[in-house]
Amino acid sequence: MSLILIFSRKYAAFRTNQFRSILVANMSERQFRRVFRARFAMAPVQYLQQLRLDKARSLLLCDGYSLQRICNEVGINEPRSLIRLFNTAFGCTPGEYKQHFC
Repeated sequence: MSLILIFSRKYAAFRTNQFRSILVANMSERQFRRVFRARFAMAPVQYLQQLRLDKARSLLLCDGYSLQRICNEVGINEPRSLIRLFNTAFGCTPGEYKQHFC
């Protein structure tokens, strides 16, 4: 399956208007990656990870959202994966982030 189809089907919740215009384009996977990197200054997988972490960060501030529920909402399989990614991106764990901003 091509990268374009994977992104359009699996990650529909994370689309932006700019991203959508690239997804509907008829191009090879290599060309897609090249155009994507030129447009967003990062690889598609990095862009998706950034979107997931931004969404997770906003969900942490919602009362009643467990770490597992946040993982399910943003498409990360395991809470430990979210903790590792979150710590790398923001320099703190999700729990520390929630304590600081709530």
